[in-house]
Amino acid sequence: MLPPRARPALSGEDVDRAIGLHRIGRDIMRALAGETGAGIDRALDAALAEVGSYCGVDRAYVFRFRDEMAFVDNTHEWCAEGVTPEIDNLQGVPAEVASTWIEAFEHEEFVFVPSVAAIPDAESDLREILEAQGILSLLVAPLRAGGELIGFIGFDYVQAPSELSWIDVDVLVTIADTVAAALYRRDAERAARPIDRRDPLTGLPDEAHFRARLAAAVTELRS
Repeated sequence: MLPPRARPALSGEDVDRAIGLHRIGRDIMRALAGETGAGIDRALDAALAEVGSYCGVDRAYVFRFRDEMAFVDNTHEWCAEGVTPEIDNLQGVPAEVASTWIEAFEHEEFVFVPSVAAIPDAESDLREILEAQGILSLLVAPLRAGGELIGFIGFDYVQAPSELSWIDVDVLVTIADTVAAALYRRDAERAARPIDRRDPLTGLPDEAHFRARLAAAVTELRS
């Protein structure tokens, strides 16, 4: 993990890169802000592809916590050409294996792992998961919304280790805030959506709907 203010001076090439990345970040903000429902997922997939390609990373992805942060699922993933997708292998991962990351996330800090092979034996479970994906180094940042930690967004470096760019960090952290807000809004929309309790074949109320209606009728008769 690196201190957030230890930033070297930028060269002319760095400035050009920063301008390009911030334009991408701006476009992603606009795209996510203008979408609802499933459109948010499509916009997020497109955003990961755009920023991942520009930054030259091998994977860009989003993970979401569930079951009171007991597990974490890979929900969105973009991979560079020739890089193996891992999303199907990363469902229901016990969150405790990344407890040091979560501690950093709770303090609104990003995590940079310059060498997966150098992760200490005390975190061997995490190291093994990352090595199984061929990851050499990675950068992850928290997704926070509604006062809660809901997941994290990150970049994997598989074909060569990363030399961390503060430009990439700034853009990733900025995009993380936008992604978190969009996912939080999508979750709220889903929670507010009425549940269809009808049988999809017959169109008739299903058993749960029938029991609820029966209970309500009995209560009314007794009152």
